[in-house]
Amino acid sequence: MSPISYILNSVWQVSCSTWLSLWILLNEDDKTWEDNLNPHAHTYGLLRRKPSASEMYYKITTYTKFILVRHPFERLLSAYRAKFESPVNKPAVIYRRTYGVNIAAKYRTEPVNSTLLGFITFKELVAYILDKYPRKNDRHWERYSRLCNPCAIEYDIIGKYETLKLDSDHFLDRIGAKPELRYPNEKKTNTSGLVNSYLETLTNKQIDGLLKLYKNDFNLFGYKKARRIE
Repeated sequence: MSPISYILNSVWQVSCSTWLSLWILLNEDDKTWEDNLNPHAHTYGLLRRKPSASEMYYKITTYTKFILVRHPFERLLSAYRAKFESPVNKPAVIYRRTYGVNIAAKYRTEPVNSTLLGFITFKELVAYILDKYPRKNDRHWERYSRLCNPCAIEYDIIGKYETLKLDSDHFLDRIGAKPELRYPNEKKTNTSGLVNSYLETLTNKQIDGLLKLYKNDFNLFGYKKARRIE
């Protein structure tokens, strides 16, 4: 499989960490592997260098391109739980300091002790996201249509979180990966089972705002636009 002729568009909150580890194993003999992980990742500093326009065009028109997506509401909740709800993990501590304190100060009429620590509710995060629209949002809850240019790039394989292992292994087979290199049989989080209970904390206006915000993501990837996930 050398030289590399495939691209993974690794989207945050869609098995990004697991796929990064797998990508390193997949390309351990090729020192240019970073250049083919997420064609737009240089925007967020994941690549050591920004590819030239001609190089980018060549890759997106000739390489096998793979993207993974999940239901927009489920991905948003995953970001909230990972970045704000966990009391101990390092990313959550950073996000509470970076976003949480300011969000709590803006959307709470009566400050509570947790405000200083940046513990915010899902409803408060949604209020913040909707207030920022249509400006650029944080990559962990930014729209696929802004992160991945699905209208400009013709992806060869579009995998879904709901069929994560099946779709990931299909991509690995497609690019000729070693038979022993498979997506791990990891236990998924229970985010999908919790989405509706978190949506119930929102107003109908907020849910309608999210449906509007993520409208293109719903349409592009075949997810049903509804106030609840069936």
